[in-house]
Amino acid sequence: MKSKPVYKPLDLDTSARRHIIFSQGPCEGVLAAQSLGSEVHVVAIQDGLPDTYTAVLVEDTLADAGLDTAFYAAGPERFLWEIEKTLRAAGIEQDRILLHLSGSKARRVYCVHCQTINEYVTSTVYRCEQCAAYLTVRDHFSRRMGAYMGVVIDAEEPGVIPEPEMIYV
Repeated sequence: MKSKPVYKPLDLDTSARRHIIFSQGPCEGVLAAQSLGSEVHVVAIQDGLPDTYTAVLVEDTLADAGLDTAFYAAGPERFLWEIEKTLRAAGIEQDRILLHLSGSKARRVYCVHCQTINEYVTSTVYRCEQCAAYLTVRDHFSRRMGAYMGVVIDAEEPGVIPEPEMIYV
């Protein structure tokens, strides 16, 4: 599906002089980048911090960034899109941001029925935390929300809920 993000390996942009990597959790690519000898600054951000705190960390780091800086985010998908959104809001162009998926593949799912964001979804069928509808987790991804779309699974045959597959672990 065209909207589903494609993530690249964590390779440094050779046209940049400075590199800032926002990382959450272990990522071999971050360790490799640090060993290259380039000017690499890694900002490790713990999981579970409020989005506002993470945004402040990113904004503080940007104060030292110049036009010759490339930006990277490495970690779970929810984290990647939180960092991307903050960088874009600060005026960083999309082509200067590289996103590298590592760690959990759990998805952030937007229930199209009650407009609730459900965090850490690991299966293809999920019960919405707000409206209790059983959702099928689609591969349709909203970059603006940083979430996949969840639509009611039993609309045509109420009560017929297939077994969920745990595939986003």
